Amino acid sequence: MEFLLSRDGILVDRCMGMGATPLMVACQAGHARVAHSLLQAGANVNAKLFDNTSALHIVCLLSLSLSLSLSLSLSLS
Repeated sequence: MEFLLSRDGILVDRCMGMGATPLMVACQAGHARVAHSLLQAGANVNAKLFDNTSALHIVCLLSLSLSLSLSLSLSLS
């Protein structure tokens, strides 16, 4: 994962289906390590879907792990 994110030209915030970013998809799937790597690579934690849902909303709504929630919260500051 880190190798792929370190390559030039990688768009960590590239929107996928319905406007979801890779960070949102990782959060929805509960992949804390992937989400952390994306954040370290500069993923925008404030990116929003068409309905203003962000990655942090997804974590809260799905009641995912506390460590993932804390990682995203710390990235907001």
